[in-house]
Amino acid sequence: MKKFGLMVVAAAAMGGAHALTPTPAEAGCSDFPIPNVDWSGCRKSGLVLTENDMSGANLSKTDITSTNLSQAKFLGARFERARMTLVLATQADFTEANMTQAEGGRAQFVQANFTKANLTKALLFRSNFTGSNFTEANMSKAEFSRSKFNDTNLTSAMLGFTNLSRAVFTGALIDGTDFQKSWLYLTDFKGVDLSKAVGLEQSQIDLACGDDKTVLPAGLTKPADWPCAEE
Repeated sequence: MKKFGLMVVAAAAMGGAHALTPTPAEAGCSDFPIPNVDWSGCRKSGLVLTENDMSGANLSKTDITSTNLSQAKFLGARFERARMTLVLATQADFTEANMTQAEGGRAQFVQANFTKANLTKALLFRSNFTGSNFTEANMSKAEFSRSKFNDTNLTSAMLGFTNLSRAVFTGALIDGTDFQKSWLYLTDFKGVDLSKAVGLEQSQIDLACGDDKTVLPAGLTKPADWPCAEE
């Protein structure tokens, strides 16, 4: 009987220890969208989170597909491996956010702020970043094919080894922007001043598209087939 009593106590202790391990719902999935909220691994697709302050929030591996984040604040927030397809994030603030390996496409980031954000290996193809600020952002080894970077500020941004094929940079500010080994197949630089770009090579320019108003770094020349033929 005494042995049985010890077994019951031990089982209760084990159950108590298991109860201390929170499920995703217990970890914060039902919490309000406030600063430092932990929504990691939660399903938050199709929501309206406009104008919320979620600075410091943890949204790593969170499904925010088709969610409206417009004018929301995510200063220093975590989005590692977050699913962001069709996200609407007009004028959202992602300053110093970690978006490493965030996955998505056809997202709308018009006039968003990505200052000093980390977008390393992000998969955000066919997205619209028109008018956004990428000052000192790390966009290395990312996938931005067919995306729009019209009128963006890319001062000191890192785009090394990034896929920018068929992306459009009309009106973009290129100043200290690093394009080392980035893939520029049919990338549209028509009218863009690339004279202060870093890491550009002739082989990249030969693949890209420009026109008579495109300004290249010293030592590089415009291909004879510029401007590229319309597809």
